[in-house]
Amino acid sequence: MPWSWSYDSERDAFLIVGSGVVTEDELVSGMASRVAEFLKHPTARVLHDYSGITGLGDFSAKFYLQTSEDGASRLPLRRALLFSAQPADPSDLNCPSGLAASLIGYILGPNMLGELGIFTQRAAALHWLNKGFPPEQWAS
Repeated sequence: MPWSWSYDSERDAFLIVGSGVVTEDELVSGMASRVAEFLKHPTARVLHDYSGITGLGDFSAKFYLQTSEDGASRLPLRRALLFSAQPADPSDLNCPSGLAASLIGYILGPNMLGELGIFTQRAAALHWLNKGFPPEQWAS
């Protein structure tokens, strides 16, 4: 799975993009650096663009425990999650909606703070994410 993320300091916004099949190893490999950056910018907005993800690999119980304790879910971030379809059936991890539901569980953890919006259209996600910010600070 190609995985990338960036931080725009002028807009105080992160962009995280995933595509292809999501695997535990790929998520874990960059997790420490992503969490460290989130902790440096606790009021940032985050666009998680997962509209290009097509499948989900096997994830261990250890992975879910680790992500629920990493600290990032307890920051007051405003997060917009963009999927190719609305999460509807968490039991089917091969369809976009089941994949979305599983990723939402990973991102939220049991103690998530902040705001969360779930979208299937990028324009709607950005509109929600930028609400209350002047145009020069809009995430794109």
